[in-house]
Amino acid sequence: MRYSSWRRDGSRQAAPRSPASRRCRGFQNAVSAKDLVRMAAALVEMFVERIEVAPQRIILDADATDDPTHGQQELEFYHGYYEEHCYLPLLVYASADGGAQELVAAVLRRIVERLRAAFPQAQIMLRGDAGLALPEVYDYCEATQLDYVISLAKNSRLVEPAEPWLAQARAIYAETGEKVRHFGAFSYAAASLAQQRRVVVKAEVTAQGENPRFVVTNLQEADAAAIYDDLYTQRGDVENRIKELKCDLASGRTSCHRFLANQFRLLLHAAAFVLMQGLRRLLAGTELAAAQVGTLRGKLLKVGARVRQTWRRIWVRMPTSYPWQRLWELVLGKLAAGVT
Repeated sequence: MRYSSWRRDGSRQAAPRSPASRRCRGFQNAVSAKDLVRMAAALVEMFVERIEVAPQRIILDADATDDPTHGQQELEFYHGYYEEHCYLPLLVYASADGGAQELVAAVLRRIVERLRAAFPQAQIMLRGDAGLALPEVYDYCEATQLDYVISLAKNSRLVEPAEPWLAQARAIYAETGEKVRHFGAFSYAAASLAQQRRVVVKAEVTAQGENPRFVVTNLQEADAAAIYDDLYTQRGDVENRIKELKCDLASGRTSCHRFLANQFRLLLHAAAFVLMQGLRRLLAGTELAAAQVGTLRGKLLKVGARVRQTWRRIWVRMPTSYPWQRLWELVLGKLAAGVT
């Protein structure tokens, strides 16, 4: 409720909402759960359609991020790690054969089913942090033959079987005084798990002390160092993609009371992110080919221009001093030629 004035009796008087505000509220509350499922599926479909050559490997980077809530919003809960009431959307980014990480915001099971249908020969791998280290996730991956590499939070029961590699790293560090990293693997089952799974350990010793790290995987034959360095650590780049979505595109504007309206808002921000990824592809070979979303917005979108409409055309006249006009000419030329 917004207040703009005070009544004579001392109470506050609500300001009337503008017609544009009422239309916006009506629009975001008009969508159904089925509409949202279709929107999410469309993002996956766009990723599939952009791949021209069937990939050998598709990696799905899944990561949850906090979206603070305010007031009594539907389905918001208190999260102990973030120490706040929030939503916790799970964002999934897909990359084919080491390409760019593209947002495919949908239910993980549906993403895997669609990718399997489109690319039956491709290896599909799930990569995530300790938030995904759950028996249900392992069981799903193994039941569907989905490879996974997922971080495990350090605890004493993990450190104990990793001691042989830590001892070697300590001994070498004592001799050289330089950072040491050893890799190994062992079978491990937490008390809540019915079966053992392969755990890769990075036994690291530096001047700051010991820094063991662990990941659980169903890749039985792969080298431990390759699993950690070549596969797991590469997921760190997805943090930059999430930062772009949250900071550069303000995806946290989920202040509606209704949960479905907030999910709709998040999907609209996801669609905006996909458009910005498309703009990056059109800028291939230029100085902005790898620019972050905030840079693209500031240099290419937030530009003063004069718009004039005639019966046949819409004219957009940019300032003659605008330094990035040639990039707009390049983008528009590619779009006219059907390049996406």
